[in-house]
Amino acid sequence: MTETEIYSLMNHYFIKELKRKDSLLLFSNRQLISPDENLIAIHNDLEIPLTRQNTYAYFPVYTKNNWDMSKLHGVRAIYPDEYMTYFEDDNRHDSTKKWDSIYDSHYIHNVSKPIYNPANKKVVIKDFPYKPTLPGCIVGEQYELYYYQKTENNVWKRIEN
Repeated sequence: MTETEIYSLMNHYFIKELKRKDSLLLFSNRQLISPDENLIAIHNDLEIPLTRQNTYAYFPVYTKNNWDMSKLHGVRAIYPDEYMTYFEDDNRHDSTKKWDSIYDSHYIHNVSKPIYNPANKKVVIKDFPYKPTLPGCIVGEQYELYYYQKTENNVWKRIEN
């Protein structure tokens, strides 16, 4: 996928879908490590079923790449320096109050670059939503996998797995 196609998919499909769940989208500028390519692979002409990976992770793992926040629409960028200020306070209650007063209990979405398989026109994106006000910080948080497939009309369609 080209950079233009990636940002088009993110803006016109993925972000719109997240906005249905969360009115204020806080979006980390850091890219998560992408999900396993086998989730959308074809081996020996047999398509691997879209099965859900173990969706529990202890913390988000990032690549060295960042999202170009100027190319993502309808999100509010959260940068690591800003996020980490919520862990500096020794009093968990104060950190929670500070977060809630600014972000009204919304999650930060940490999102991977889409992995695309041109053979079956499928893409998978990993989203790891978290916030510092959760018990145990981010330990045991779930991430979600979003699957899309390009139709004959070159329109992306969400695939439920």
